[in-house]
Amino acid sequence: MTEVFLPVNLSQEDVKPKSVVAAITTTTTTELQHENGHPAASDVDARLQKYATESKKRFRSDGNAQFIDLATSDIYRNFSEDIWAREVTDDPGLNSVTDGSRCEILILGAGYGGLLVAARLIQSGVDVNDIRMVDAAGGYGGVWWYNRYPGLMCDVESHIYLPLLEELDYMPKNKYSYGTELREHARAVAQHFNLVDKTLFQVKVISTAWNESTKEWTTKLQSTRKGHEGFLNVRSRLTIAAGGNLNWPKIPRIPGLDKFRPKAFHTSRWDWDYTGGSELDPQLVNLKDKRVAVIGTGATAVQAIPHLARWAKHLYVFQRTPSAVDVRGQSETDRAWFEKEVRRKPGWQRERMMNFCAFLADATPRPEVDMVADAWTKFPTYSSLTGGPNVPRTAEDVPSYVARMNEIDLQRQEKIRARVDDIVKDKATAEKLKAWYPGWCKRPCFHDEYLDAFNLPNVTLVDTDGRGVDSFSENGLVFRGEEYEVDLLVFSTGYEVALNTSPASRAHMEIYGRDGLSLNDKWLHGVATLHGVQTHGFPNMFFIGLTQIGLTPNITVIMDYLSEHIASILVDAAAKAKSQTDEASSSTKYPFVVETTAEAEEDWTQQIAAGAYVYATMAQCPPSYFNGEGEALRIAAEGVESQRKLARLGAWARGFDDFVQVLRRWREPHDLKGLTVTAI
Repeated sequence: MTEVFLPVNLSQEDVKPKSVVAAITTTTTTELQHENGHPAASDVDARLQKYATESKKRFRSDGNAQFIDLATSDIYRNFSEDIWAREVTDDPGLNSVTDGSRCEILILGAGYGGLLVAARLIQSGVDVNDIRMVDAAGGYGGVWWYNRYPGLMCDVESHIYLPLLEELDYMPKNKYSYGTELREHARAVAQHFNLVDKTLFQVKVISTAWNESTKEWTTKLQSTRKGHEGFLNVRSRLTIAAGGNLNWPKIPRIPGLDKFRPKAFHTSRWDWDYTGGSELDPQLVNLKDKRVAVIGTGATAVQAIPHLARWAKHLYVFQRTPSAVDVRGQSETDRAWFEKEVRRKPGWQRERMMNFCAFLADATPRPEVDMVADAWTKFPTYSSLTGGPNVPRTAEDVPSYVARMNEIDLQRQEKIRARVDDIVKDKATAEKLKAWYPGWCKRPCFHDEYLDAFNLPNVTLVDTDGRGVDSFSENGLVFRGEEYEVDLLVFSTGYEVALNTSPASRAHMEIYGRDGLSLNDKWLHGVATLHGVQTHGFPNMFFIGLTQIGLTPNITVIMDYLSEHIASILVDAAAKAKSQTDEASSSTKYPFVVETTAEAEEDWTQQIAAGAYVYATMAQCPPSYFNGEGEALRIAAEGVESQRKLARLGAWARGFDDFVQVLRRWREPHDLKGLTVTAI
């Protein structure tokens, strides 16, 4: 198979339509002029030149190093502590995992990923008593356990985001679920599948290591539970890493933070005692006499800022890069509509999930009915990030593909910029709130109150023009020589998302496979998996992650299909092992070792790399977590070998639906092609 590398070193000429003439260095926000139904070439060119200018000013040499590693920082570790664990009074799983204990299947993580893989295993015939789950948090939900800020809601429709709705016979309360429901649903899933007394919380995974002699994994845990501090080891036949991708909040490394005296916290650790109010009644009454600053204007800030603006004496919003904020359209779920239009037949949720994916993937033809019908499904150019059937297959296809994506996306982005003008009364503020980059470059936002907040007299937008805050003083924030004194600072600065990080690195733990091979070391030399769920040298270890798989913005459908895939592999592996040996002679319930071959994972990796042309559009993007704060472009500039490594990090280019079909075709013969199964 021909190896390709990530084409991220395109010039600005490469990303313009062929018909575009000389660049125009100034631009306005008037509507695009159209020629034969398409944007005029000069207007397209002007917008792309503006994009290039805005992107360039935001690149910085330190990349992800601009953020503090909270896990290793003694000074700032409190920003990531689980402040909700102290509220836990009922803990049925306290003794589910003890030092020296053993289980058949150990799942690392009790968010939606861990719950889904447990559910699909149980549905495939695994005895729930063979499963144990561990998590550093104080309860179920992963990122939804920690996040409790005012305005928190999922940005994907609840009828496709909340997992296992059919199994639980549950109707979401709103079109987009709020935080409390998201967390409560996670526990409801655990209760439905009898996992509550099988889960140990408040334990951090330090390491897990394969023992070739016993054919087991030994996992070292550190308990952070008050009164139960210490270390414990647990053995398991199989281990599944399902720790998620938004585990560690990040705060910027800004000079003077160590001397900053006012109250400060990250949005993922909201201090309701300080602000007043609660999740269910977010009246931030304690802020009436407080000056508040927010650093960040991403997806979280878009939801929290309207609440802060409503209650704070004065709110300063420090912005580095504006978000593209489209209409949300929140509404309560009407039961009659839900029964008639949504829950129409068995299998309705997956059908709705895949219908959503088809519109995001720019499918041709598209489904006749848009079931979700929101701003997401009017966003076909998001396929520039997630892939789809129309992506380029060769280098020759790239220029026309990029031109088509830009032409379509410019019309969408122009409408979003016009929406800012329609809502924000102060024209200077409105201009600063406009997103000058393609829609696929950052997580898109959807909200009906965010822009209105900037019309309030107590709200000041401090646009840093791509630079960020310069420094902290003892009493405030400093930008361009001006000090903004505050009583409260809210970091809305997101989570660690780094390029080329293994499942071990993302969870801040170590995974050692056969012969002591570190998964981090293997990843550094070149990512390789089979279907994104297993890697050679790490037998009986599976992953739920985002590397070398199909992508879509609805993360739960990804986790669901990966969970189904893992469950199917284990069922077939058990059957294959049974055919190799006398079942009665085995002293273990799961008498097999399953592992991908080096050849199979390299073949899959090359298929992933061959689709890297889809990312040609990312060359236009400013730094964000999508490109590792610009690391992707810097790495690519190092040469062909680095570009090859980047290409191995990609996703299945032909879209999520195609990825699902590829997995199904692979499973159908039940021969586990590319996997070795050894009976023990």
